[in-house]
This record gives sequence, structure tokens and C-alpha cells, in this order.
Amino acid sequence: MSKVTNLKITCLSEESAPRLPFWGAHGLSFLIEADGKKILFDTGSYSDVLSHNSQSLNFDLSTIDAFFLSHTHDDHSGGLFGISNDIKDKPMYCTSDAFSDRMPESEELKKIMTNVNIISHDKEIFPGVIVIKEEKSINPKYPVNESFIVADLEGKGLILILGCSHPGIEHIIDRVKLIFEGIPIHAIVGGLHLKDSSDEEIARLVSLIKKEKIQIVLANHCTGFKALKELSTELPEATKFITDTVTGSFHTGKEYIF
Repeated sequence: MSKVTNLKITCLSEESAPRLPFWGAHGLSFLIEADGKKILFDTGSYSDVLSHNSQSLNFDLSTIDAFFLSHTHDDHSGGLFGISNDIKDKPMYCTSDAFSDRMPESEELKKIMTNVNIISHDKEIFPGVIVIKEEKSINPKYPVNESFIVADLEGKGLILILGCSHPGIEHIIDRVKLIFEGIPIHAIVGGLHLKDSSDEEIARLVSLIKKEKIQIVLANHCTGFKALKELSTELPEATKFITDTVTGSFHTGKEYIF
């Protein structure tokens, strides 16, 4: 399998936006740049927020090489309709329950998006960038299928890029270890969905990150304040980048070069 040699992830939209000109909003969107390929990862809730923040970063959404939708919840898919004409012919990678009633403007989007690819199996979409087969949420309160992206970064290991981790972050880590046997997990980026988790569940994840020697944690969105605080306390080196920010999360307008 190929490797990525240069990787940058920029947070285009997230709850926190502590500095102008960026806008914050509930939801999540990333720009992934891997060896010159640009992948839009989710759209957040609102297209005007996504467009404004992208313009503030001098990024033209129409220049993406692919669009990846981790799952259909409206805080990840809500911005799609508003930008769909800019990206309608780009390869779209999504779960089998995309365009359901959980996805805003789904019927119209079916007509607009012309290059839809269902994530029915693990697939390398660019050299070293793999979309992982969808799985169902472990929590019936949030019924949805979800996928995520793994970048295999030369000399460092695997970068897990997550929307909400609805299949369970511990399960995701275990699954990645099976798929990429022998390759260490270097970083996890995105929403860990720990906002309603118990102290014991959060402590268990902290222990797992320590055990797996994961070097970087860039958590945000649905991770939750309590979990972010515990992660930063117990994993000061891994979370140094986000704990040095105003919000303590990988917030809107921030970028990380691996």
C-alpha cells in the first residue's frame, strides 16, 4: 500500500471560532491535503459558515479532488446542498444510508451529485488515503452508519480522521489495528463522541491511547468538555497543540501539518 508523504488538516467548521474572521457553528468540516490532493471531509451544519470560513482561508471549495461524508447527521451534511453546485461532479464517498431523511435536502441532492460512491468496502481513494467501510452506531439514540478516513503517513504511522466516532472510538482503534497490522496509530483527529460518556468510559479511552502510544490527539466537536479536559490532563504531550489554543480543541481556522 502507498504512503502519504505530506499531510495537512485544516478545521473549516466546528463549534469554536475564537478569532476573527472565522465563524463557529455546531458541526464539523475538515480540509485534508495529502500530497497535493484536497479532500473535503463533511460540511458542518451550514453552507454559509463553510463558505465564509473557506474564503477566509483563501480556499476555493470548487478545487477539491474529492468529497467525503462520514455520516448523514445534519451537523455533518447540512452544508452540502448550499455548496453542491461547486462540487457536484467531484467523487463523493458516502455511506449506504446517505440521502436519507436525516440528510437535509436529500431528494434534491440525489439529482445534483453525479459521482456518488458508496463506502461498502475499504478503499484507497488516493495513494496512502483510505476510506474505511461503514459501520453502524453502537448507540440507538444516534442511528446512523458511519465511515472514516485513514492516512498512512510515511515515517509516522496512521492518522485517523473521524466525524463523530458513532461506531465507538475503542472499536474504531481495534478495527484499524486489524486492517493495518503492524502499523502504529500516530494520531486521531476529530469528534470522539464522549460528550455523554461516563468518567469510566473516558478513563478507558485515555488508557487505550496510552497503551497504543498514540502521539497526537486533535479532538473537537462532539468530544465534550469533560473528555477534552481529561485528555489534556492525562495526555499533555499528545494534546499539546489543542491545549495551547484558546478553546482547548481543534477549532475553526486551525491547521495542523504532520
